[in-house]
Amino acid sequence: MRFVVRGRRSNSIRAVSRRGAIFLTYTTIPRAELFREHRSVGERIEANLKRNGPNHRNLRDPARKLKIGYVSADFCEHALSYFTAPVLSRHDKSKFEIVCFDNGSRPDDVGKRFRQSADHWVPIAEMSDDRAGTLIQGLGIDILVDLSGHTAGNRLPVFARKPAPVQVHWLGYIDTTGLEAMDYRITDSRLDPPDESDRYYTESQARLPIACAFEPFQPSPDINPLPGLSGAFTFACLNRLAKITPEVVECWVRVLGAVPDAFLLLGQSDNPGAKSRLIRLFGEHGVSEQRIRFLPKLNLTDYMKVHGEIDLALDPFPYNGGATSCHSMWMGVPLVALRGDRYMARMGADLLENVGLDEFVADDPDRYVEIAVGLANRRKELAEIRRTLRQRFLASPLGRPDQFVSNLETAYRAIWQAWCADPKRGFSHRGPAIVVGN
Repeated sequence: MRFVVRGRRSNSIRAVSRRGAIFLTYTTIPRAELFREHRSVGERIEANLKRNGPNHRNLRDPARKLKIGYVSADFCEHALSYFTAPVLSRHDKSKFEIVCFDNGSRPDDVGKRFRQSADHWVPIAEMSDDRAGTLIQGLGIDILVDLSGHTAGNRLPVFARKPAPVQVHWLGYIDTTGLEAMDYRITDSRLDPPDESDRYYTESQARLPIACAFEPFQPSPDINPLPGLSGAFTFACLNRLAKITPEVVECWVRVLGAVPDAFLLLGQSDNPGAKSRLIRLFGEHGVSEQRIRFLPKLNLTDYMKVHGEIDLALDPFPYNGGATSCHSMWMGVPLVALRGDRYMARMGADLLENVGLDEFVADDPDRYVEIAVGLANRRKELAEIRRTLRQRFLASPLGRPDQFVSNLETAYRAIWQAWCADPKRGFSHRGPAIVVGN
């Protein structure tokens, strides 16, 4: 399989890398081939840049205060902000100086919070890659953190110029950047087991006890009783409709067939084509359109309230939910997840296991169907889980951003110390793997 954009002319390597790489993450392409494709794009981004890599003059002091730069186009209301905003607001400013390089985030209230959390705010959306790289190096950034990967608004060509001595990817993308210039990525051992994953990344891995923590939308509605106790049962998936593949539909058809009073609520979209595709796929398996309801685009308050109509969430695969699943659990709605063989297909299992719901995780489609149907038939048990799930969430690593930031800062320090200890480190040197906590 090749990138769908390969062979087309493009004025932007960012457009090529983004469209091609993201397209493949929705498929079940073998990991080795997926890695080769990401690396191919990385090589195109880095072409002719290695020999011109900058000579970093950052003081190699392993204990000094560090200047951390975050690069993103999503310093605003965005799915990513529920994970990133609580980090930036909690950094220890006695040990870390925070610089946000904004690549065109839209202005909103969440963006104001990001600005308030940063020591310095630097707009770079209108800068060329060369100019942005020169600016970052001139500011003496010690660790430059990419929050985009191959998603919209990324500045991977800036990272390819290696403007900081240490460069890290965290959270914004669910696979390797493919860049030799990206030294590390932040992850955990559930998402990326050491014996299975390391060979599929250009980056070295920095494994924390959990890859992120989540701060939910506030004010959040109260959790209401399980609606299925007094009426029809509602399964739901509020993820992007593009994540619902034919294989997912086949699995959900089996679930709906085994729970005759159940309906399926699908998540926010104003795309008629996407809706028609799914109606057709379900119809081909004998599921009536009357059993499927599509939500329109909702504001955040209404989006949170709609969870009151849901009994159980169904996680798509292989591309699992992230912020969507966290909001669901925060609102008392657990999910059924199918564990896969890569980061994006392990997110659901990672979230569930962190809140102690290991029994909601399946390792094959048959077990996924069995779990979903079984829970729909044990509604009193599901109602009790609903009642306590928010408390479980708060008590878990997911709901403890203070502890996550402490672990992240420990990882940054270890990564920095590794660079200080290796003065001969070259442009593409992979540092040692980092493990923080247990």
